[in-house]
Amino acid sequence: MELYNTATASKEHLDLGHEVSLYVCGITPYAATHLGHAFTYHTFDVLTRILQHDGHSVNSVRNVTDVDDDIFRVSRERSVPVDQLVSSEMEIFHTDCHALNMLPVTHEPYASGAIEAMIARVGELVACGAAYVVGGTVYFSVDSFPSYGQVSHYDTSTMRSLSRLRGANPDDPNKRNPLDFILWQPEAPGEKSWDSPWSSGRPGWHIECSTLAESLLGLPVDIHGGGEDLIYPHHESEAAQAEACSTSTTFVRYWAHVSHVAYEGEKMSKSLGNLIFARDLRAQSGARAVRYFLSQFHYRTSWEYVDSLFAHAAGKFAHLDVLCDADARIEETAAEELASEVLNHLRNDLDTVSAAAAIADFIEKAAGHQSSQGSPLRTVIDPLWELIGIAPKVPAATPSHGVPHHGTVA
Repeated sequence: MELYNTATASKEHLDLGHEVSLYVCGITPYAATHLGHAFTYHTFDVLTRILQHDGHSVNSVRNVTDVDDDIFRVSRERSVPVDQLVSSEMEIFHTDCHALNMLPVTHEPYASGAIEAMIARVGELVACGAAYVVGGTVYFSVDSFPSYGQVSHYDTSTMRSLSRLRGANPDDPNKRNPLDFILWQPEAPGEKSWDSPWSSGRPGWHIECSTLAESLLGLPVDIHGGGEDLIYPHHESEAAQAEACSTSTTFVRYWAHVSHVAYEGEKMSKSLGNLIFARDLRAQSGARAVRYFLSQFHYRTSWEYVDSLFAHAAGKFAHLDVLCDADARIEETAAEELASEVLNHLRNDLDTVSAAAAIADFIEKAAGHQSSQGSPLRTVIDPLWELIGIAPKVPAATPSHGVPHHGTVA
């Protein structure tokens, strides 16, 4: 299988053992699950499916960022306790993931459950000279790590701009270098805090993920991914933290990032509030149609949600579903050739677009083909839809009183 590696800016053949470790940055639970979330987790769900199909065991982690500036801010704005906010949003997220036929992850750790390990890691960074303390705040020193920039390959000016845009403060006078980032910060009124050697406070965002990844998966992590907005500063800083104290440590072998989804001309984001929610699209056309819609975009191509695009995709999928129920039989050779074509597309950097198109074209040509031999079209197609995350169609139930039931479960 080939996958584009952000750190090398090239598509690479994956050299993997039987067990593959996969870390995907999870949600900050206060506005779940918008279409940008769905597209990201759809992508890594498809990756997991292909790896499993090819004989790998996938040990996956998707964290929950429940210790974060935005969580505390939204908690205050809504006058809802943090734990209650997190719990309610995670319930929505899990409902959406299940409905969208996302495979369960192996581990779903909450940042708040690993604070001691984070404190220990920050202490190691201070001890080896990769971090320094000012007034109870612990900063990572990027000057101590010459490879800073190895993931993003951004220049200093770009890093400064993105740092400011994405919540950091390059103008902080306590920093030795504007790109230095916070590993530990003192408590603020109304926020959760924990005791540490430096102050009562909480960890920075980046140390949460690198600590969880190392503690649950070990190093190196085979594949680490998330949305493309996490390349810098989040993933760049994760790598620096994990590798800073040892020249022999490799944090991640392959970095994979999903392009953003836009709406109304802007990247879909919780901060802007320009969100389309997966549950609303499911209510319109069913979860299977939503997964089909997501498969129409390659994960490394940015795209914009438009109502008419979704309506067209949902209509096309409904049409294909009807054709699959026709009395058509497919000979084994044709079925095997289609499966091979679909898998080749998916092994080529998760090309769901070509895979879905191959399935659709086959359905159009095969529907109505009368043959006394071979398998029903539906039994050939459903396993291939599942490779891109579309659940098999559930047959309509017939009520016991004999009245036909014309509905289907999406």
